Amino acid sequence: MAAVDSETPFSSLQRELVVHILSKLGQAELHRAALVNRFFRSCVDSPSLCREREVCIRGGSPAGLQRRKQQVLSLTHWLASHGQHLRSLRIKDAGILPPEDTMLLQQCALAAGSLCTQLELLSIHFQAAAVDPGWAAPLTALRRLALFSGTVLLPPSGLETLQRCTQLALYGRQSGIDQATRLPPNLQELTLGALQGGELPSQLAALTALHTLELWGDWRGTSTLSQLSSLRHLHITGPGLVPWELSTLTGLESLLVAYDKHSVPLWPLTDENSQRLKDACLRLTCLTSLALCVLRGTELPDEEMAGLTQLQRFYASRSQWELGELPPGPWLASLTCLAADATAVLHSTDLLAGATALTRLTLVDIPGGESDDDSEQPSSYQEMRPNVAALYDWAAGQRTLRRITFVGDRPNAIDVDIFRGALALKAARPDIEMDAYPAGREPTFAREFHYHGIDDLVPGWREAIALTEPYAY
Repeated sequence: MAAVDSETPFSSLQRELVVHILSKLGQAELHRAALVNRFFRSCVDSPSLCREREVCIRGGSPAGLQRRKQQVLSLTHWLASHGQHLRSLRIKDAGILPPEDTMLLQQCALAAGSLCTQLELLSIHFQAAAVDPGWAAPLTALRRLALFSGTVLLPPSGLETLQRCTQLALYGRQSGIDQATRLPPNLQELTLGALQGGELPSQLAALTALHTLELWGDWRGTSTLSQLSSLRHLHITGPGLVPWELSTLTGLESLLVAYDKHSVPLWPLTDENSQRLKDACLRLTCLTSLALCVLRGTELPDEEMAGLTQLQRFYASRSQWELGELPPGPWLASLTCLAADATAVLHSTDLLAGATALTRLTLVDIPGGESDDDSEQPSSYQEMRPNVAALYDWAAGQRTLRRITFVGDRPNAIDVDIFRGALALKAARPDIEMDAYPAGREPTFAREFHYHGIDDLVPGWREAIALTEPYAY
């Protein structure tokens, strides 16, 4: 291949080469490149560069509303010209249009349905009212569909015609799913989210290929769960109620039960939750992954976990102090990843000797020696200080251990001894990776560590512990 001189005009390169170069740019850069000249515009319009589209519609002021209208119209026109090449489309409506302008959203959705015949992934997040329900039926190539609504979620009609669709996510402030709603017949993964979920749709029982179900929000009527014999992964995040049908799903391999702090907690039901969790752990012996983030007052399973001999990943935390010891038992021998409240791990240093296959340890909600609110500290924390040394002595001898993660919820109360011990462990075991996550968006560890003097108290921690994005289990 002949060398290209540095003075060679860009437009004299082969069109295929220019398209390949442009494929490395993001959408904003491609939009600017299309304004250079007609040659660049034709390259940007190449089918290979029109397979993905992500649009965020913004603007709340009067001028912003006009800009939002223009964005929707522009996207509709773009779909008319390039929709036949599109494979992935994500639309996020970051505001609320006046009712008279929601027709623009309907036109956009109808354009996506009628023109994007090769579309395989579609994600639409509308804050406005539901759009015309008939737009989804033509999308016969669709494999993944996610719909978000800021009001009542009304699923489009014709979903039953999407034979190739295997992943469906439906979110809304209130569920609009009823017994007349038809779902894609070959679904494998389904997510339902609603602050007011109501009854779990009975038509889920007909989804014989469904292996993953995620429920977000308040789904009280869950009798359909017992009919989902193909289910292997179940994630429940809501106001704290554990469904009684849980123990009937004996084929489950992954289970997550988490209390959603944005929901109304069901405090009187904590005793009932405890019993339901224990019954589930007694019967769900195929579990390889178990995550429990439960309400204050809910007892975690103890001897009921003895039969979970295939468990590889375990996460345990409880809203409000304190969790106590981790449950003992043979399930520790198969464990490769353990994430739990730091206080629980410190309470259980003698049990960690049984975790002979553990490769990753995550300490959640690192406690502190000082805090503005003493009620946030576990009453026995002062007694646990010697356990910090015991924890790192175990880690130094655990040859399978490869990573330790620190997740902090209150960086202003982080205990210095924990990070001093981590620094010493890193010097003795440089093969162990260490990272720290803030549990929320802010404040960040770096800023808080500097503000509270951790940089001075634990010099060198920044070289040993990597700071990363907020943690998600």
